[in-house]
Amino acid sequence: MNNSFMPGINNFNFPLPQFGMNMGNPNVIYESLSGFQAVKDFQIPAGKVGLLFDNNAQEFYWKDVDNHGMQTLKRFRYEEIPLPVDSSKIAESNQQEIQNLNQRLAGMESLLSQVLQGQKGAESAAKGHEK
Repeated sequence: MNNSFMPGINNFNFPLPQFGMNMGNPNVIYESLSGFQAVKDFQIPAGKVGLLFDNNAQEFYWKDVDNHGMQTLKRFRYEEIPLPVDSSKIAESNQQEIQNLNQRLAGMESLLSQVLQGQKGAESAAKGHEK
């Protein structure tokens, strides 16, 4: 008799992944633990590597056990790497900044020409009074 419900097997007869089953490299064990002491105490079989994540800190550990049972433990910190800035937004921002600078420059040129014309007018007026 064919039963459509069989534990661990779906309707397509593929084995379902079990909780904690390593879907990647079978020589690497991935585990989430709480604190450094739990990482130290976690047992890794000989010839395997453990990538152990600390739930209490932004750290992870690499625990390597050779075939003779000698282990190496390395500790790493997560570091945030900023995402690249959208270059189109930078170009838009730069274009706006260029337009603002051009407006300021035009205003300064206008002001400078008024000052220069005022000085020429004052000089010619002064020459007219001297005669």
